[in-house]
Amino acid sequence: MEDVDVLPKITLAGNVVEAPLDAANSPIVIIADEALLNIRKLTYNHRPPNLFDKDIKREEIEDITQKLSEESQQVAHLLKGWKYAFGEFGHLRWTNPDSEEEDFWDKKSMDYYKVLDSLLWLGIGTRKLESVENLSKEESSLLDEGGLKLIHTWITSKDFESKKELLDFLKYDLWLSWRWMVLSKSSISGEENPEFVRGFERKKQLLLPIFIDVVKNATQNGKIDEIKSVFEGLDNIGDETEAEKILFLEGLSDEQRLTIAVEFINQFGYIKTIDLIAGYHNDENQTEVFREQLKNLYGALQGNEAKEIAKELSDIYEKVDFSNYKLNESELTTMEAGIIDNAISGLEKVRNGNDKKRMKLLDIGAGTGRHCTKLYDEGYEDITALEYEQKHVEFIRSKKPNLKIIKGDWKELSSLIGTPPKGDTKIDFAYSLGRSISHNRTPSDMFHLFDEVQLVMTDNGRFLFDEPDVNWGIYLERINNFRENLEKKGVHTLQSGIIFDGPNDTDKFNRQVLRPDQIKSLAFLLGFELVEERSKLIGGKGEIKNTYYTFEMNKEWNPQSITPEELNENLKGLGLLDPGADFNMYIDAWGMTLGQALIYVHNFGLGNEYMRYLNKEGKAPDILIEFDGSQINPESRGMSKHDHIIATIARGMRKAEVDKLLIDIKERKISMQELEVRASTR
Repeated sequence: MEDVDVLPKITLAGNVVEAPLDAANSPIVIIADEALLNIRKLTYNHRPPNLFDKDIKREEIEDITQKLSEESQQVAHLLKGWKYAFGEFGHLRWTNPDSEEEDFWDKKSMDYYKVLDSLLWLGIGTRKLESVENLSKEESSLLDEGGLKLIHTWITSKDFESKKELLDFLKYDLWLSWRWMVLSKSSISGEENPEFVRGFERKKQLLLPIFIDVVKNATQNGKIDEIKSVFEGLDNIGDETEAEKILFLEGLSDEQRLTIAVEFINQFGYIKTIDLIAGYHNDENQTEVFREQLKNLYGALQGNEAKEIAKELSDIYEKVDFSNYKLNESELTTMEAGIIDNAISGLEKVRNGNDKKRMKLLDIGAGTGRHCTKLYDEGYEDITALEYEQKHVEFIRSKKPNLKIIKGDWKELSSLIGTPPKGDTKIDFAYSLGRSISHNRTPSDMFHLFDEVQLVMTDNGRFLFDEPDVNWGIYLERINNFRENLEKKGVHTLQSGIIFDGPNDTDKFNRQVLRPDQIKSLAFLLGFELVEERSKLIGGKGEIKNTYYTFEMNKEWNPQSITPEELNENLKGLGLLDPGADFNMYIDAWGMTLGQALIYVHNFGLGNEYMRYLNKEGKAPDILIEFDGSQINPESRGMSKHDHIIATIARGMRKAEVDKLLIDIKERKISMQELEVRASTR
C-alpha cells in the first residue's frame, strides 16, 4: 500500500477554527444517532421487495420514494450529524492524526455516510447497487430516477432545513467515488480500475444535473455560497469542464451569468475565466444573441466596454504595427541600450577582463528587434533574439539577416536555447524590455519564466527586465480601477496585478504587472539577487514611471535554506496560492513541482536531488488538491515508504552524493534498516 503524505492546512484568508475534540455527547450527535437507527430500519423496510429477483415496478419505486420523502426531519438530523462528525474527523486529521479521537470520528462519519448513501439511493446504496447483477438497465434507471427525485425534492425545498449539509454530502459522495477511482491506479500499468471508473462516471452522471439546478436556483435566490460550493466540489475532482458547462448554460439572464462567472473566477482564476468567455464569444457556431451576451459579460468583468474581443495576444499583434508604436521611440531605445550596456559591464566575467562585446546575450520577447539590432550595431557579437510572433521575426531578419533569431515561446526557453549538455554554453546576460514580461498573465506563467531564465544562465549571469511602477501614474489608476470593479462584483482580492489595456481603445488584452515586493520574492525563491533598480519617466507626457531591475544569479544560493514559513509567505504574495495556480508546474530551481514543494519542504527541503531524480524519471508522487473554503489542502499520492526514506536522507546532499547513495542501494551495500536509521536522525 502506498503511503499518503499530507500537509497541515494553509490558511489563505481568515483563521482555522479550533473544534472541540471531546464532543461525542453533543446534542447534534445524540439526535443524529437516533435518526441513524430509525433510518436504518426505514431503508431496510422500504427496500424494493423483489430487488434480488426481477421485475422491479415503477409503482414500487414511486411508493418507496414517497414514503422516504416523508422522513425529511430524520434525514435533516442525520445530515447535520454527518457534517459535524466529518468536520471533527477533518480537524483531527490535521491536528492529532492516528489518535483514538480521530479514529472515533472517522468511524462515526462513515456510519452516517453509509446510511445516508443507502437512504438517498432508495434503501440500496450506490455501492451495493453495483453488485446487484440481475438488474436490467431499465430497472437500474428506475432506481436512479427514484433516488434523484428524492434528492431533488429535498435540495429544492424551502422547508428542508439541511439543504447546505445535503449539498456538502453530495459533493463528498462524488469526491469519494473519484478518489476511489484515482487510488485504484495500477503502479504497473498506470491505468485505473475499470469498475471504479464506471462507478465514478455513473455517480457524476447522476449528480451533475442536481448541481446545475442548485446553481440556477442560487442565482435567483441570491444563495451565492451554493454556487461557490458546487464549483469547489467540481474543482476537487479536477473537473473544470463540467464547471465550464454551468458557466455557459443556455437560458441565463445577463445578471445570472455574471453571478456565476464571479464564483467561477473565485474558484478557477480570472484569466482562465476571461479566456473561456473570449473563446466562446469568438466561436462562430454560437448564436448572435449568445455572443452578444458574452460580449457584455466580458466587458462587465474587464471594467470596460469591449469593442472587440481578442482570443489571443497574437490577434492584436497581427493588427497593430508595433514598429511604429509611439512608446518605442528611438530616444527611448538609445537610453535603454545604455542601461543594458551598463549592466553588462557589471558582469563578473567583464570585471575580470573579458571583452563585454563577446558576452552571450539573449533578448527575450524581442518584438520588432529595437534593442537587439541596436546592440548588434554597437558591436555586440553574440546575440540571440527570441520572439513568438512570425511577423516580428521576419521584420528583424529583414533588418539584420545575420542576427541569430529563434521563433518560439519563452515558456520553452531552455528547450529552445539549449542548456549543457544540449547547448554549448549558457547565457551571460538576458534582458526583456518594453514591459514584455507583463504578458505573463498569471502568477504561474510569470514564475515559470524566471525559472526558465535561471536555468539558462551562467553562475553569475544577469537578467535585466522592466516593469511599470504600480504605485504611480496611469498604472496605479489602471490596477485600482480593475480591482475595484471586480471587488464590487464579488471577486475575491487577487494578489496578481491584472490590468486590461492595449495600444489603442479597440485592441486590448489582459496583462499582469508586478509589485516591488513580488519582484523581491521572485529573486528570493529562485536564486537571484537584485543588484540594481532604476526608474525613468517615459511616454509622451511622462505618464509612465518605468523601473528597470537587474537580477544577478547568486552562485552561493541554496534552496535548502528556504523555510516552510518563508515559502508559504512568498508564494502567497506572488499569487501562487490564488485560484487558478498550477500546482503541477515543475520548478527546475527546486527539482520539484509547486504542489510537491508545499508538502515536502517540511521533510525534504527544496532542491532535493532525489526528488529531482524522481521527477525526471516520471516516478515522483502525484499531487491532489482539495479546496475547503479559504483553505487549500495539498495531498501527495504515490510516494512509497522507500522513496520517502531516501528523499529524507538526501536533504542537503549534492547530486554526486545522491548518485553514490543510489548506487550503494542498488548494489545492496546499504540495507533498508540502515536507511531507516539514517533517515530517523535527519
